[in-house]
Amino acid sequence: MKNNGLVVAGIFSLVFLFFCACSDGNITPAFLEITKEDMQRATIDASSLSYLNLDSYQMEAVKSHRFQDVRITLNNEDRGVYSLPCKIPLLGNGDANIGIIPVMRLNGTTYMMADYPFFFSFNTSVKLTPDKDTRLENTQITFKYDTLLRFPLLVTFESSTEFTRVDEDDLVYTDAEKGGRFKIVNDANKGKIGRIELTDEVSEFDLISSNIKFPSTSGDYILLEIDYRSDIEFSTLVKMTTSSYGDVSTALVNVLPSGNEWKKIYINLSPTINTYHKSGLLDYARIQLQGSKLSEDADGNPIHNATVEMDNIKVVCSGY
Repeated sequence: MKNNGLVVAGIFSLVFLFFCACSDGNITPAFLEITKEDMQRATIDASSLSYLNLDSYQMEAVKSHRFQDVRITLNNEDRGVYSLPCKIPLLGNGDANIGIIPVMRLNGTTYMMADYPFFFSFNTSVKLTPDKDTRLENTQITFKYDTLLRFPLLVTFESSTEFTRVDEDDLVYTDAEKGGRFKIVNDANKGKIGRIELTDEVSEFDLISSNIKFPSTSGDYILLEIDYRSDIEFSTLVKMTTSSYGDVSTALVNVLPSGNEWKKIYINLSPTINTYHKSGLLDYARIQLQGSKLSEDADGNPIHNATVEMDNIKVVCSGY
């Protein structure tokens, strides 16, 4: 299904280009081409977070991102949001400053798109030529983290397992009533990950994190980010303990199956957390993950096993 928002943004961009071009007599745009590979090669500069004293595994988790869309600026003027890969028409002839801002699909949907709030824009100089393509294949894109950030929850499964406890058989269970079976295993590409194995005998899971304390000033954005590979749909919830209302549980997002592909979801915690946190009523919160295996597929074939894998689970916010 096409993203109507991006289509509308593209139409307005073209209309803007037309009227601007008419004013100087030149209606032939140059084109900026950005590929998926350009963004895959992008690096994350987290040097501004040195005050957090993160270990190497935590730093790897902090740098774990996956963006499918970008916002483009031309000489500090917004030129819209585009899905990758893209070829963007820009009016100009000669040197220009291009800004690239990663855009996240909040809660996994293209209907809630927002600039990633914790990065500075990447800026680079290019030479625009009407009717010619300008590519970034030789440009190293680097996004730098802002300062004064906090990661109240940072689960790597290498150095931290805030969702779990391990028994003598290396099987991991949660404090929740329906723990399911949760193993920490080695993945060839990602190192240690959390894996939930569901069977006919153990067909559901219910995991809950350790207590999450937020800084006194947590800013407007609070994000839950999860790397996942899942055979099934699973639910995300936040459980809050408040000073005036007791325990409050709020459903967040149902995460869709990803098949054999690792994906990343950015979930907006801000409205839920700030309702209580900004008024001083929130003591702490916990993230809860729940799911169950279907007994059969859409064609009526039995499903005996399903797997959910997770890595680099983090809550990030600004504040001190």
